[in-house]
Amino acid sequence: MGGGGLQIIDISVIVGEPIDPEPEPEPISLTITPETTELNVNYEQLFTATILPVDADQSVTWTVTNITVGSIDENGLFAALAVGNVTITATSVTCANIIGTATIAVIQSEMYWNPWDDTDSEDGATISLNEIVEAIDYWSNDEPVRGHIITLDNIIELIEIWAAG
Repeated sequence: MGGGGLQIIDISVIVGEPIDPEPEPEPISLTITPETTELNVNYEQLFTATILPVDADQSVTWTVTNITVGSIDENGLFAALAVGNVTITATSVTCANIIGTATIAVIQSEMYWNPWDDTDSEDGATISLNEIVEAIDYWSNDEPVRGHIITLDNIIELIEIWAAG
């Protein structure tokens, strides 16, 4: 082995322009589902906005034409407030001219049963076990309470009201 010499290595790096990632595709259309629905006062419906192409940014803003008839939150959950017709609009966040609409007829029908508006008791809040079973049956079978999404919270609230009565 030879003597200990110092060896110098020349390393050159060529720096060019940074490579940009592929840009996100521009939205070309927006569809809302469901497109039309009938909903009873005091009920809710979740709407879904789908932007094409599917790899485009799916973010939308929601608006409603008449805030006295209903409201819609940032997730597309519409709340029916009063009888009337309303149009909801979803607008692409990245391309304001890409919109979708849906129409809602808000009705007040005696066919629909709202346990929170129980009027057959003295205090207006007493709900029988039979009414709870009836409500769960209506909601789970989608008859006649169309468009109502049953949740565990609904069931727990019904049971707590019944138990407190």
